[in-house]
Amino acid sequence: MKVILRQKSPSVTESYTVTDEKGNLLFELRSDFFALSPTYELIDTNENIRGCIKQRSMTIDRIYDIFCDGIPMGCAERTKGKPGRNTFSFAYNGWTAEGDIAGLEFRVYENGFCVVEISRKLDSLSDTYVINIANDPDLMPSVMFAAAIDLTVSEKL
Repeated sequence: MKVILRQKSPSVTESYTVTDEKGNLLFELRSDFFALSPTYELIDTNENIRGCIKQRSMTIDRIYDIFCDGIPMGCAERTKGKPGRNTFSFAYNGWTAEGDIAGLEFRVYENGFCVVEISRKLDSLSDTYVINIANDPDLMPSVMFAAAIDLTVSEKL
Protein backbone atom coordinates (compact mmCIF):
# COMPACT_ATOMS: atom_id res chain seq x y z
CA MET A 1 0.00 0.00 0.00
CA LYS A 2 1.31 3.45 -0.89
CA VAL A 3 0.16 6.65 0.85
CA ILE A 4 1.24 10.28 0.69
CA LEU A 5 1.84 12.40 3.82
CA ARG A 6 1.81 16.08 2.78
CA GLN A 7 2.17 19.15 4.94
CA LYS A 8 -0.53 21.75 4.34
CA SER A 9 0.85 25.16 3.38
CA PRO A 10 0.48 27.86 4.38
CA SER A 11 -0.76 27.07 7.85
CA VAL A 12 -0.63 28.80 11.22
CA THR A 13 -0.13 25.42 12.88
CA GLU A 14 1.46 22.24 11.57
CA SER A 15 -1.06 20.11 9.70
CA TYR A 16 -0.79 17.32 7.16
CA THR A 17 -3.03 15.36 4.82
CA VAL A 18 -2.71 11.63 4.21
CA THR A 19 -4.00 10.42 0.85
CA ASP A 20 -3.85 7.23 -1.17
CA GLU A 21 -2.13 7.10 -4.56
CA LYS A 22 -5.28 8.36 -6.30
CA GLY A 23 -5.46 11.44 -4.06
CA ASN A 24 -8.36 10.21 -1.91
CA LEU A 25 -8.18 11.67 1.59
CA LEU A 26 -7.58 9.03 4.27
CA PHE A 27 -6.63 11.16 7.29
CA GLU A 28 -5.59 14.59 8.42
CA LEU A 29 -2.89 15.11 11.01
CA ARG A 30 -3.57 18.34 12.91
CA SER A 31 -1.64 20.01 15.69
CA ASP A 32 -3.44 20.76 18.92
CA PHE A 33 -2.53 24.40 19.40
CA PHE A 34 -3.74 24.50 23.01
CA ALA A 35 -1.94 21.39 24.32
CA LEU A 36 0.72 21.86 27.02
CA SER A 37 3.28 19.94 24.97
CA PRO A 38 3.21 19.68 21.16
CA THR A 39 0.45 17.25 20.20
CA TYR A 40 -0.77 16.05 16.80
CA GLU A 41 -4.04 14.22 16.20
CA LEU A 42 -4.73 11.81 13.32
CA ILE A 43 -8.32 12.43 12.21
CA ASP A 44 -10.24 10.24 9.76
CA THR A 45 -12.70 11.45 7.13
CA ASN A 46 -15.58 11.16 9.66
CA GLU A 47 -13.75 13.57 12.02
CA ASN A 48 -12.92 10.77 14.50
CA ILE A 49 -9.58 10.99 16.30
CA ARG A 50 -7.78 7.77 15.35
CA GLY A 51 -4.30 8.52 16.63
CA CYS A 52 -2.13 10.96 18.47
CA ILE A 53 1.54 12.00 18.60
CA LYS A 54 2.65 13.76 21.78
CA GLN A 55 6.09 15.19 22.34
CA ARG A 56 7.38 14.35 25.80
CA SER A 57 8.11 17.37 27.88
CA MET A 58 11.08 17.76 30.19
CA THR A 59 13.42 15.66 28.00
CA ILE A 60 16.66 16.71 26.33
CA ASP A 61 16.02 14.69 23.17
CA ARG A 62 12.80 14.82 21.20
CA ILE A 63 10.76 11.77 22.05
CA TYR A 64 7.28 11.29 20.63
CA ASP A 65 4.71 9.00 22.22
CA ILE A 66 2.40 7.50 19.60
CA PHE A 67 -1.16 6.30 20.19
CA CYS A 68 -3.53 4.61 17.71
CA ASP A 69 -7.23 4.36 18.60
CA GLY A 70 -6.35 5.34 22.16
CA ILE A 71 -3.85 2.51 22.57
CA PRO A 72 -0.21 3.38 23.31
CA MET A 73 1.83 2.09 20.37
CA GLY A 74 5.22 3.11 21.72
CA CYS A 75 7.55 6.02 21.29
CA ALA A 76 9.63 7.28 18.41
CA GLU A 77 13.03 8.78 19.08
CA ARG A 78 16.32 9.47 17.37
CA THR A 79 18.97 6.98 18.46
CA LYS A 80 22.70 6.71 17.95
CA GLY A 81 23.52 4.91 14.76
CA LYS A 82 26.13 4.77 12.06
CA PRO A 83 27.99 8.01 11.25
CA GLY A 84 26.25 9.90 8.45
CA ARG A 85 22.89 8.19 9.10
CA ASN A 86 19.73 9.24 10.90
CA THR A 87 18.56 6.36 13.05
CA PHE A 88 15.25 6.12 14.89
CA SER A 89 13.60 3.53 17.05
CA PHE A 90 9.87 2.99 17.34
CA ALA A 91 8.74 0.71 20.13
CA TYR A 92 6.02 -0.85 17.99
CA ASN A 93 6.63 -4.47 17.02
CA GLY A 94 10.32 -3.76 17.59
CA TRP A 95 10.55 -1.43 14.60
CA THR A 96 13.74 0.45 13.89
CA ALA A 97 14.35 2.94 11.10
CA GLU A 98 17.49 4.04 9.39
CA GLY A 99 17.77 6.92 6.98
CA ASP A 100 20.27 9.12 5.27
CA ILE A 101 21.71 12.16 7.01
CA ALA A 102 19.58 14.54 4.93
CA GLY A 103 16.38 12.82 6.10
CA LEU A 104 15.22 11.98 2.56
CA GLU A 105 15.02 8.19 2.65
CA PHE A 106 14.11 5.88 5.53
CA ARG A 107 13.58 2.16 5.77
CA VAL A 108 11.70 0.67 8.70
CA TYR A 109 12.63 -2.84 9.79
CA GLU A 110 10.89 -5.47 11.86
CA ASN A 111 12.98 -8.53 12.73
CA GLY A 112 15.42 -7.66 9.96
CA PHE A 113 12.75 -7.31 7.25
CA CYS A 114 11.80 -4.01 5.61
CA VAL A 115 8.12 -3.32 6.42
CA VAL A 116 7.89 0.38 5.51
CA GLU A 117 9.80 2.69 3.18
CA ILE A 118 9.52 6.44 3.68
CA SER A 119 10.79 8.84 0.99
CA ARG A 120 10.77 12.62 1.18
CA LYS A 121 9.97 14.32 -2.11
CA LEU A 122 12.00 17.40 -2.96
CA ASP A 123 9.83 18.60 -5.82
CA SER A 124 7.23 20.33 -3.65
CA LEU A 125 7.20 23.47 -1.51
CA SER A 126 5.82 21.67 1.53
CA ASP A 127 7.10 18.53 3.25
CA THR A 128 5.81 15.55 1.29
CA TYR A 129 6.53 11.90 2.05
CA VAL A 130 5.69 8.80 0.06
CA ILE A 131 5.12 5.88 2.43
CA ASN A 132 5.21 2.32 1.06
CA ILE A 133 3.68 -0.07 3.59
CA ALA A 134 4.09 -3.85 3.29
CA ASN A 135 1.12 -4.73 5.54
CA ASP A 136 -2.18 -2.80 5.44
CA PRO A 137 -2.78 -3.16 9.24
CA ASP A 138 0.38 -1.11 9.75
CA LEU A 139 -1.13 1.96 7.99
CA MET A 140 -1.76 4.15 11.05
CA PRO A 141 1.47 3.31 12.90
CA SER A 142 3.43 3.89 9.66
CA VAL A 143 1.88 7.32 9.06
CA MET A 144 2.39 8.32 12.70
CA PHE A 145 6.02 7.17 12.66
CA ALA A 146 6.69 9.05 9.39
CA ALA A 147 5.19 12.23 10.89
CA ALA A 148 7.32 11.83 14.05
CA ILE A 149 10.44 11.42 11.91
CA ASP A 150 9.50 14.55 9.94
CA LEU A 151 8.98 16.53 13.14
CA THR A 152 12.40 15.45 14.43
CA VAL A 153 14.42 15.71 11.21
CA SER A 154 12.90 19.03 10.19
CA GLU A 155 13.32 20.48 13.70
CA LYS A 156 9.79 21.85 13.53
CA LEU A 157 9.01 22.11 17.22
